[in-house]
Amino acid sequence: MPISREDYEKGTDKDIVKAFFEENKDKAYKTGEIIAELDFPPELEDWVLDILLSLASEGYIERKTVRGFTYWLRKI
Repeated sequence: MPISREDYEKGTDKDIVKAFFEENKDKAYKTGEIIAELDFPPELEDWVLDILLSLASEGYIERKTVRGFTYWLRKI
């Protein structure tokens, strides 16, 4: 299925997730909230989780469990 030029020029999914955290660096989000905010289909949850874990291992974001939910926050 083709994608639009605009979507193509946004970069990779990882670039899109990084840009999301850059724009929202003062808020922590659950994985499902990130998927919804970025309009990713719900079936890509594992893919987005892999991206989040990769960004966390690079030190770009951090994760924290609060009240049983995992949140992701941009490291500053």
